Amino acid sequence: MRILPTWVIGAALALAAGAALAAGTVRATPFPLQTCPWSAAAFAAAGVPHTPVILMMLSPRMVYSLLEWRRMRAIAVDEGFCVVAARDPRVPQGEWQQAVSRAGLPELRAAPSLADLGVPQALFLNHAPTSQVWRCGHAHPWPIFGVMTDAGWRRSLRARLADLERDAPCDH
Repeated sequence: MRILPTWVIGAALALAAGAALAAGTVRATPFPLQTCPWSAAAFAAAGVPHTPVILMMLSPRMVYSLLEWRRMRAIAVDEGFCVVAARDPRVPQGEWQQAVSRAGLPELRAAPSLADLGVPQALFLNHAPTSQVWRCGHAHPWPIFGVMTDAGWRRSLRARLADLERDAPCDH
């Protein structure tokens, strides 16, 4: 069996994803995530039921997911997203607490395990951070893997949101 380099696999997935988008075959996954558990007060204060949510699974085992958390969260908030942080379900609570303390991230102490949110986990477990855009209870089918530049992160968030606005309009 021949093993392909990860960049080849990534390029093939990107091409397939682009073809699916062009063909209009992107389908959002319905899911009952209607509020923002990370900051319910901020979500309600926005007064807009269509507020997009970014669910970010973080892991101390991929150090950049914690080191870049605040920067990526700030950009997502600036883009109008409600940000939900979740702990990698493979990371025990004790390890998580120790890591967020050492990283100086007290806001992440209470982050739930991704498993506790009832979200299908298969797409999240390959890398951290893994982020998924949600809107009106629908999840974009393609997560965003890893840390990226500010411009790249903004483009990724905007593109996923545009797909959801087009393909999964809000019912209310």
